[in-house]
Amino acid sequence: PISLEQLMLFLPLLWIASAYAFVAYYWLALIGAAFLIGRILYLRGYVADPAKRSAGFGVGFLPILALIVIDLVGIVLLWVHS
Repeated sequence: PISLEQLMLFLPLLWIASAYAFVAYYWLALIGAAFLIGRILYLRGYVADPAKRSAGFGVGFLPILALIVIDLVGIVLLWVHS
């Protein structure tokens, strides 16, 4: 369930970020790969010991924070240049 909650936040942010020309697509692909790696680490940590899942959560949440920053910068740039 937690992966679905993260995915519902991640995908729209990724789609919005892909609309901005100032971000190269390979950076978005790297952010997507980091998100997937974080979710895998979260799963492995949760299965082994639920107390060890925080590293995977952190690695999986950093791409979401990066996408929020990219989206906000894109919105501000569009607002300033229009």
